Amino acid sequence: FCAFGCHLEKYPNRFQKMQTTHPQLYSYCMKKWDDGGLGMADVLDYIHVPYTDKEHIKCNGKCYLQTKLI
Repeated sequence: FCAFGCHLEKYPNRFQKMQTTHPQLYSYCMKKWDDGGLGMADVLDYIHVPYTDKEHIKCNGKCYLQTKLI
């Protein structure tokens, strides 16, 4: 679940791969901390690392569509 260096990875990164190969583990990692998960989605949004092929993220009160990086 380590995100060290994930901002340097090309598409698909380790989290995008995990979504396909280990969907239950992916769901646990991305689920909010208050809901019993690890809250990785909030961290990855904050550092602008895509973790799905398409994902809406909020940054500074604005909504962005995060898409796969090629």
